[in-house]
Amino acid sequence: MEFKLGETLIFEKILVRVVKITKENITFEVLHGGCEEDTGAIMEVPLWYITMNQDQIEK
Repeated sequence: MEFKLGETLIFEKILVRVVKITKENITFEVLHGGCEEDTGAIMEVPLWYITMNQDQIEK
């Protein structure tokens, strides 16, 4: 799966924006999650986890 900086998508039912891409991780900024306090949080997700859970990504 390919990602672009600034791309907005839904990952595990959380609206996120891609802010950093490395060989090992994708870093997302939470735009809207289940809790209002999560908005603006940063999530660093390993590529192996994203690969295993591709069905949880909506572009």
